[in-house]
Amino acid sequence: MTKKSLIPAILIALALALYVLPSSVLEHWRLFLYSNLTRLKSLTEETETGGAIPAAPVNHAEELRDLLLQKDAEISSLRLRLQRVAEVREYLPKLQFVTAEIIHADRNFKADYVIIDCGDSDGVAPGDAVLQGQALVGEVARTGARASTVLLLTSPGSLVAARVGKSRVLCSVIGVGNGKAKAVFYGGEKSAVKGQEVMSSGLLEKIPADLLIGALAEDPREGSEPNTLEAEVTLRAAMDSLEDVLVVKNASAADQEELKPGKAGR
Repeated sequence: MTKKSLIPAILIALALALYVLPSSVLEHWRLFLYSNLTRLKSLTEETETGGAIPAAPVNHAEELRDLLLQKDAEISSLRLRLQRVAEVREYLPKLQFVTAEIIHADRNFKADYVIIDCGDSDGVAPGDAVLQGQALVGEVARTGARASTVLLLTSPGSLVAARVGKSRVLCSVIGVGNGKAKAVFYGGEKSAVKGQEVMSSGLLEKIPADLLIGALAEDPREGSEPNTLEAEVTLRAAMDSLEDVLVVKNASAADQEELKPGKAGR
């Protein structure tokens, strides 16, 4: 039985009681009805208009705690970003760059590209290197006014001129898809070994020299092309957790020369 049907039933029962109860009891019920008439009327109106009972007070302490945790996470992210900017400024003092956030990416970072929130209006151009700290992530492939597409090192369409360690052995770092990349050596070069660092060489492209790409995950083996050796590269950038990156803006020829192996101020 609903509230709406229950209240009239109570009133009818009380009316019938007037004919059978003693006068003293009737007086008691009269006072009861008089004192509760306003409350019953209010309850009836509330039922007819669909009114709701006021909600319980909100736990503001819990809301404040959640807000503080959110702000703490934002501060930690900003602190990490500033640390990376400081590292790159010290490592590559001759170059200009802009910070950017990734606004679109495959959930598992297995796609060939990501989209960042800076573009032509920020001085970004195709071919610009994209970094996570000092580590190379990829290069700008296309730009718009406010956004750009970044081709990742793991993309099958990516090829970066590189060198191995301090030996100046040259190679190409080529994306093979599925979050992986490999180093390809030409001319039967056999001095490279597992564990050596792989750096950008700065040859034939806008990507500056001495950007850390990763390390050889294995000793080079016979390649898929004649007279080549190849080895998988363990990338230095955390490709599965990219959030913010740095874009090196239009490296000039003078900057490239200054940063070539042996000339980088370190």
